[in-house]
Amino acid sequence: MEELLCIVKPTSPFGTPLKGDTLFGQLCWEFAMDPSLIQGSLDSWIARYEEAPFLVVSSAFFPAPDGDWILPVPSYPCFSQAQQRKQRVAEEKAVKKKTWFKANPHRSMNLSGISRLTDKEAAEALGNEVGLLFSSVRQSHNSINRLTGTTGKEMFAPYETKSRLYQENVRLALRLSIDTDAVSPSSVSEALRRIGMTGFGRDAGVGFGQYEMLDMVPWTCPSWDGADALYLLGPAVPEKEGWETMGATPFVRYGKHGNGLATSGNPFKAPVLMAAEGSLLKPMDEKHPEASWVGSAVTGVSSVLKETVVQGYAHWLPVSTKEVP
Repeated sequence: MEELLCIVKPTSPFGTPLKGDTLFGQLCWEFAMDPSLIQGSLDSWIARYEEAPFLVVSSAFFPAPDGDWILPVPSYPCFSQAQQRKQRVAEEKAVKKKTWFKANPHRSMNLSGISRLTDKEAAEALGNEVGLLFSSVRQSHNSINRLTGTTGKEMFAPYETKSRLYQENVRLALRLSIDTDAVSPSSVSEALRRIGMTGFGRDAGVGFGQYEMLDMVPWTCPSWDGADALYLLGPAVPEKEGWETMGATPFVRYGKHGNGLATSGNPFKAPVLMAAEGSLLKPMDEKHPEASWVGSAVTGVSSVLKETVVQGYAHWLPVSTKEVP
């Protein structure tokens, strides 16, 4: 497997968060629509995906100018050591507002030594003078009843959806692992470029989810030295055995088919319970994974396309929890 790091620049609001499992699905549609981007049949690689994934994609994170990454804080409780209850509650409340932290992706990080950041502090670490990584945008939707010529009740009632608008100078990074027997770095780069032009996720048809490809470079995974746990860089479905969950945020993927199947009789997939990015997993046998990802593929989620798989794999960063109380 070849390891890559992709840098993109958002150019429009995003209706769907740029998560690894969703981006994997949209990449597969690109391979299906243009077979020249993949070696052999996509169906054959999908059939092997449970045993040997040909592509693993991380969720998007923020690369800082100094080479560090801005990531969501690990899913691990942080308790105040203050003796007085009032002070303890105040400190823990303040910590909850700090949802980001800065990490060196080239070495193991110490969980007890991370410095939590507020949105403003994280934006400043990226060189953003506005003090925001992104803002929420409300998008109005209207369905016209052709009998009355206007909106109405129930299915014709107007509604709003929230989208994410990144600041102008914000960049996003993605980790990718590819089997070069299936796809080449150039073909993955081209597929990502096309997605950026046409739009990713919800409301892509009205210009949402667009980005500009800036760079794709080889990536060297950090060593396991001194680590005893994993920090997930995307939603994952961990293997049933071999893990001790130190702290995980549950995430339910209510998936929906894209492309031509989006208008099929039943475009919705069965929900999948996953561990969100930022979750911490600890190997029971104290051995680190051989691959740069962990997790498992999920099948049987679609009634209209039985071959459908969900990427339950996620990249990881090594973490030391030995000094955590």
